[in-house]
Amino acid sequence: MSDIRTVIIVTDAFDRKGPAGALASEGALFTSFEFGVPPSAHVAGGILEAGNAAGALERLDSGALLVKADISGAELGEGLKRLAEDSPLKTVFALLAPGALAFWGHAIARGTVSEKPATSMDVLPTLAMVGEFLLAPGVEGRVLFEVLKNPSYKQGQVGRLKAALARLEKALKRDSQEPWDKHDCA
Repeated sequence: MSDIRTVIIVTDAFDRKGPAGALASEGALFTSFEFGVPPSAHVAGGILEAGNAAGALERLDSGALLVKADISGAELGEGLKRLAEDSPLKTVFALLAPGALAFWGHAIARGTVSEKPATSMDVLPTLAMVGEFLLAPGVEGRVLFEVLKNPSYKQGQVGRLKAALARLEKALKRDSQEPWDKHDCA
């Protein structure tokens, strides 16, 4: 099970100059965004939903990997601040609003603004890449590599796992030898 948590915040209005905009500016922002809510059926196991920031934190504390919170109005700035401060260390956030998509948190590049088009269908593949959860078959959308600190993140993980496996196999081979096979004194 992954120790990376993901939160999707859906809001009907987003002010880039307000507190929510300050948090979003810590990560990556897409200004050409086709607003819509990512379908929950695309995630294996579904997306847990929360009506506010406190509910999202409660879900994360209970071990949820992916939580969607509908936060709007006056609670948006304060709710996002609370989520960012009180969430586990390895948490990645996505904020969906009409005209803007923002990502920040674990493995997300800081201060990136992209004019490339993005849709709500691109949110789940991107979060799955970072958050290490499974998507259902037939998911549409692309991974937004431009938001990642290291676009080769998964390849690096695979390389480290292969090296660890080789070390483990070598140790197992060494331990399975008989004592007389280890020494050349016969």
